[in-house]
Amino acid sequence: MIRGLSQYRLLCRLGQGGQGDVYLAFDTRLKRRVCIKLYHLSGSLSARRRAVREARHLMEVESPQTVTIYDVVSVGSQLALVMQYVQGGTLKALLATVPRLSPANALAIITDLAAALAGLRRSKLVHGDLKSANVLIDGRGRAVLSDFGASIFAGERWSVFSYESLSPEQSRGEPAALTSDFFALGLLLYRMLYGQHPFYDGETLDMQRLRAGLKHVPDLPDAPGTAEGALKALLLRLLAANPGDRPQGTFALRESLRELRSLLPAPSLTELPVHALSKDLSESPGNLRLPRKLLRPPISERFKAWLAYCWYRGSWGARGLLIGAAVLPALLLTLLWLAPGPCVAVAVPQINVGPDGRRVNAGEGELHVLLTALLKQAGGGAVVLGAGESNDSRYTLSKAGAHNQCIATRQLYLQLDCDRGRCLMQLEGRRDGTARERQLSLPQTASPIELKTALAQLLDEQRDFLLF
Repeated sequence: MIRGLSQYRLLCRLGQGGQGDVYLAFDTRLKRRVCIKLYHLSGSLSARRRAVREARHLMEVESPQTVTIYDVVSVGSQLALVMQYVQGGTLKALLATVPRLSPANALAIITDLAAALAGLRRSKLVHGDLKSANVLIDGRGRAVLSDFGASIFAGERWSVFSYESLSPEQSRGEPAALTSDFFALGLLLYRMLYGQHPFYDGETLDMQRLRAGLKHVPDLPDAPGTAEGALKALLLRLLAANPGDRPQGTFALRESLRELRSLLPAPSLTELPVHALSKDLSESPGNLRLPRKLLRPPISERFKAWLAYCWYRGSWGARGLLIGAAVLPALLLTLLWLAPGPCVAVAVPQINVGPDGRRVNAGEGELHVLLTALLKQAGGGAVVLGAGESNDSRYTLSKAGAHNQCIATRQLYLQLDCDRGRCLMQLEGRRDGTARERQLSLPQTASPIELKTALAQLLDEQRDFLLF
């Protein structure tokens, strides 16, 4: 079992690449084989985004010729993609065994891939990495498209690519086009028919020839007369340098493929040794080679196992220690919760008016009551003391009740200076010999509601200083 994927039993590693490793696993709940792709994230946010993007793109595509995604699981710093298992092998492995395929078998594979691209086109997606390693061949010789890690929406900029499936526009860094996948499809068809990449010179890709597109198609003696000409014409269209000269839709492309296949004999499975490509399903640990941190149970599970061991197999002394370890933190938290908060003494506010004698719409007593009430609402478990009192056991906000006598160590003073139609409201807090003052200007005709709002604003600025 793998940590975080307990319902899956790993059988063997199917492959590995730059993005991650792919494993064959057995789903113990649904009783079926699945593929699990573990991504190499290395703490990179961009790598995690690419992995999630691949999962989303796979879920958006509905086609029997693309792999089906079952689940996405976060395993610590790893990300796992659970997908359909296609029993057989990759087109790359097949071409390593049979370098050249007959036109009938090659067109059968291309037809399946065109159906997969039709599903992508409905979602405006470009696969971006249509190469032989990403094409799976099942036991019936049908092709299934996989690995959507490089897929992007049409019009976006390319972030990753492979030289094996590179199109001219990709090489120039131009935005992705739906017809870019048609160029890669042409590269695959050429590789299956002629046993080589059309633009490679040995091990090196000739970028100049690639950007110029395919100009000449060699003879194909395996194809009957009319089919050979049609195949050459199809290759020239698919491998055109200008995206506008390629087929503009999957419908027209699939119609052309159907007409071509009608000129050829039926594909033969005897030419496709797909069963010989299946992996050895050995379950030996050496074959799995999983990262140790994935095989190791999480800390929480190991801690639970240790507690269970101590409780069921340990001595009574060990059990007593466990009980004490569980009760002591709860007791400390309870005492902290019941302890009274800080004592805050609220002085009677002072209101000073100018020579005109105009009054404000609240008296000193009203402001005192209002300030005290607002301080209660501020929370923090504070014990609010009335004016002139140094201690109080009757008026308390403490959760412990009304019997927690305390001595005021923090004070709150309010002063309102009014003159010529304006008032300056000053709220001063004092704590351990340190004072903090906040001021606010408001009209002298401010209503009681406006006075309350202004006072609440000043008190909110003093809250952390006074109560915590």
